[in-house]
Amino acid sequence: KELLQSFRNRDRAAVAEVNAHYHGADPSAFALHDAHLVMARAHGFESWPKLKASVDGATSGDSSRQLSPPNKSAPPSRSRMYPL
Repeated sequence: KELLQSFRNRDRAAVAEVNAHYHGADPSAFALHDAHLVMARAHGFESWPKLKASVDGATSGDSSRQLSPPNKSAPPSRSRMYPL
């Protein structure tokens, strides 16, 4: 929600983060699901459900499952100001 509000307020870091992962985003129409998509892409996932499933698996007590993006060669996000 912090990314959503910051982007709507046109915070420079938030605008840069959103533009890096969601080209052409409109602050007046930007919604929570859009912020979720940006967060997922910033962490190397193609969608919020895939990121959430990875987090859920990593926190379920199953030590064989680790939180890691599916594409390990994907470059990390330029800004990690908005943690999960």
